[in-house]
Amino acid sequence: MPERPASRVAPPACYNPRSANASGRLPDVTNWTRGLAAMLVLAAVAALPLGCSKKIDPRLTGLPGYPVYRKYCKRCHGADGAGGKASRVAGRAVDLAAPGFRDTTTVESLERVIGRGKGKMKGYDEKLSPSQIEATARFVRALSLPDVRPK
Repeated sequence: MPERPASRVAPPACYNPRSANASGRLPDVTNWTRGLAAMLVLAAVAALPLGCSKKIDPRLTGLPGYPVYRKYCKRCHGADGAGGKASRVAGRAVDLAAPGFRDTTTVESLERVIGRGKGKMKGYDEKLSPSQIEATARFVRALSLPDVRPK
């Protein structure tokens, strides 16, 4: 007896041969999307601490150097002076709020660094007046006072 050709049945309109598994059935998309959503939520929760910086003591915001620090320094040194980006760029810890920083740094040396720059940090003597540089240097020294330092 001659073999009969297999009858061909048209696949459903939603059928995509690339997405079918070995049995010819479409994969269960519900579990896959739930897993992806769970991974995205976990990644977002894990990234929260990275984007949050410590708040600056409200008593410091009234100091004359605060507006200049907020405009020019905060981007690299952080609101609290802990120096996230500045530390990465310098390749060493640059923590303006550390007690050791206050012990080894004078207002005059800070004025020099703010005005002329140091390492990869550019100077601001062309953008800031001498009184703004001095006020910013005094503000930076105040960041490391024990009673205002972030916990």
